[in-house]
Amino acid sequence: MKHYALAFTFFFAVSLMAGVMPGENILFNGNMVGSANSPVTGKPATVPDLWETMGSVEGVRFIVESGADKGKGLLRFSQVDPSKPAKEITVKQPALILVEGEKYRISAMVRTRDFESPHCGIVVCDRGWYHDTGIHKFPKNQDWTPMSADVTMISPNKGRHSFAMFACDFKGTLEIKDVKLEALSEKAQKESEKSELISLVVRPLLIPMTPLVNKITIPEANTGYPQLTFLFNGNLPENTSCEDYDIHFSVNDFPEDSVKLCKGLNTITFKNGVKPGDFKLKVSIVERIKGKSICTQEYTATFVNPVKTSDKGHRRLNNLVVEVLNQPIKKSAEPQTFTFYTMRDGWVFIAAQNAEADSLEITLDNSLKVINAKTPRLETFRDISKGEHTLTIKGAMNGGNLIVRTIPEIYSYKPCCDSMVPENPPYDWDFQNKYAHYALTTHNDGII
Repeated sequence: MKHYALAFTFFFAVSLMAGVMPGENILFNGNMVGSANSPVTGKPATVPDLWETMGSVEGVRFIVESGADKGKGLLRFSQVDPSKPAKEITVKQPALILVEGEKYRISAMVRTRDFESPHCGIVVCDRGWYHDTGIHKFPKNQDWTPMSADVTMISPNKGRHSFAMFACDFKGTLEIKDVKLEALSEKAQKESEKSELISLVVRPLLIPMTPLVNKITIPEANTGYPQLTFLFNGNLPENTSCEDYDIHFSVNDFPEDSVKLCKGLNTITFKNGVKPGDFKLKVSIVERIKGKSICTQEYTATFVNPVKTSDKGHRRLNNLVVEVLNQPIKKSAEPQTFTFYTMRDGWVFIAAQNAEADSLEITLDNSLKVINAKTPRLETFRDISKGEHTLTIKGAMNGGNLIVRTIPEIYSYKPCCDSMVPENPPYDWDFQNKYAHYALTTHNDGII
C-alpha cells in the first residue's frame, strides 16, 4: 500500500532541466515541508509533500516541528507495539536519473532513541531494490547529528534509481530530517536529473474540473454567463505567491479576459458573447507585474444550450443504479412510445421483460434499433447523453414490461485472456459471449 502526500502549493524551487548544480539537492522537498494532517482523511500525515511510504504505515509519521498546520518537519519511525519489533517501513522518492560509477553524497540529520534494527538506512537503490548504497547503520541513541556517506553510484538495473529511508524489524524510534542527495563528480552534475514523475506533479497547471470542457452550458437568456472551474495545482516560482498572478483566458478571437489566481479552485466567466459550438480556449497563468506566462494550456471548448431533463418517476435502487423507467407494455402490434429522462451522460440498461414475440422491435430516439426478437434476454446497454429520450416498441403481441436504468460503466479486464491456472476453462470468445459480454459495457486491454 502506498500513501502519497502531494500538496497544491510548495515552498521549494523546481528544476525541470537535465543536470544539477554543485551542492544542489537532487531530491524534491529534502527539507521536508508539509501538512501536519492529511488533506484527504484529516488524520496525522505519514510523510511530507512529494514523498511516498510503503509497508507498515502505522509506524511512520510526519511531524511539523513548529507545531503549526503546515511547515518544515521531520520523519518519525516508531515502534507502535512495545512487545514486538515494528515491521518494515520505507519512505521513498522514485524515478531519479543518476549516473552509474559517478560520485554522490547522501546526507541527513538523524536522531535515535533506543533504536535497534538488523536492516535500515538512508540509501539509493536500483530497480527492484536488488542493490543499494548509502548510510546503513544508526547509533542506538543520539541527539540530532549530521550523518553522510560519499558513494559510487550503482547500476539502475534497467530502470531508474529511487531514494529511500527505511527500517526493518526495528525497536525504538528513528527520526530523520534535512535529507540531501548531491552530485559530486562533474559527469554526475551534468547528467543527473530530478524525478520526472514529481516534476510533472509540481509544475504549475490549471486542471478543468466542472463542467466538462466539451459541455459548457450557456444559461438561459439574461440569467448569467457560461462558467468553467479549474483547480490550480503545482508550485509557483520561488518567492512568489498566488497574489502575484492572474489567469488570462480567451476564446477564439474574442477579447482576452482575466481573473486573479487563487489557491485551489478558480472560476472563469465567459462574458464575451460565446454561442453553441466548438471554440479554441486558451488559458494562461501570468505574473501580473512582469507579464510573464508560467503556464499556457489550450483546449477545444464546446458550448451547449441547456438540456431539458427531469428526475420525476426516478427510483434509486442502490448507490450506483437509478431506475428511470418501469412501465407495462400493452399487448399490441401497433407502435407504443415511452419517454424517459436521464440526469447525466452515461450508460443505461434497457430490458423488455416477458415481451417475447416474433415481431418485437424496439427503437431508441426514433433512429437506433436496440432490441428485436433475436436479442438475447431482450436486454441491451447503450451510452447516451443526458436529457429526454424515447423508446418506440412495435410488435409487442405478448405485452411485457419495459425497464430503463442508469448504470455505472462496467469493465471487463483482458477479454479472451486465459487463466494461468490449468484447471480453469479457456476464457475464449465463446466463453466471453456466454458469460461476460451481456453483463458489461467496456473491455479494457487484451486482444479480442
